[in-house]
Amino acid sequence: MAALFLSSSCAANPGPSPPVDPSDASVPGEAVPTNRSLQEAQLKPDQSMEVLPSIADVVSKIQPWVASITVETRVMGFFSDFTDEGAGSGFIVRPDGYLVTNNHVVKDAREIQVHLPGGDTYKAIVVGRDNVTDLAILKILASDLPYAEFSKDDLRVGDWVMTMGNALALKGGPTVTLGIVSGLGRTIRTDQYPGSFYDLIQTDAAINNGNSGGPLVNLAGEVVGINQATFKEAQGISFAISASAAQPVIESLIEYGKVVRPKIGIDGIDVTPYRVARFSLPVNEGIIVTNVSRDGPAFSAGIRAGDIIASIDGVPTADMATFLGLLWSYTVGDEITVDYVRDGQPMVVKLALGD
Repeated sequence: MAALFLSSSCAANPGPSPPVDPSDASVPGEAVPTNRSLQEAQLKPDQSMEVLPSIADVVSKIQPWVASITVETRVMGFFSDFTDEGAGSGFIVRPDGYLVTNNHVVKDAREIQVHLPGGDTYKAIVVGRDNVTDLAILKILASDLPYAEFSKDDLRVGDWVMTMGNALALKGGPTVTLGIVSGLGRTIRTDQYPGSFYDLIQTDAAINNGNSGGPLVNLAGEVVGINQATFKEAQGISFAISASAAQPVIESLIEYGKVVRPKIGIDGIDVTPYRVARFSLPVNEGIIVTNVSRDGPAFSAGIRAGDIIASIDGVPTADMATFLGLLWSYTVGDEITVDYVRDGQPMVVKLALGD
């Protein structure tokens, strides 16, 4: 790939040397260094620093499987109903016409159209959706399609990432933006769904209206996340669900049309330094139980609001993202051991996970 370099530029005829300052303390006979010669000495061509490879090859690699999505929804008006239009992004995950996007892109849609880079347009149906991760799987009648590859490497804060999608539904093809991974394992709340989204990638790659559901990829063209949300009150902060969290959901939605997760029957929030200081908590990490469902296994086992869950089967649950990832690695009916703290006292209970 082509690369940008920092290098100095040399004029063909620099002109006469400047007069020597009599007060200069340099050794007699040596040339007096000028600003130009100092710059040239510091930035010789063989010492140039590579800034960033071009991402044009990555764009060419992923563009065949990135799709634009348009939807029509029926809106209930005061005097009469009317049709509204929306736009989003998605990408092909299987060659036989399965695509993933955000559930909020296709929610309540009466008609969904998928526009592929080659110019073909297909009507799509929703084969499965998941509110917990805000993912949906679409199906179009097509075959032998190019499809995305998911990264198997661990993502690090500071890694370069790029997005491609139908930003603002602009004409002329998809929009590409570049940034870095600004944070990992983020938890956010949105106005679109009750509750929170977990295990999100924070990036400063621009994600605008219409980017939702598009891929976040590394410089190898592999999917590391799925674009999901932005904060209007923030600048340079966008979020994507991680590939590791999305892949099992995608597979389950294609196979079963839904995601079956084991449930413990609680709501919770992270223990944070602020909450430790504000409420004089006896621990620095864990999950503060904020609500317990009376028909759930946690309530039957004696867990109550205000308890702090510290681990499952001996594995620490430092935050909700870790807690849910561990919880969802079990199946319905599995028995687990939960360590928690109540009024500063450690407690242990066993319970069977529900559905």
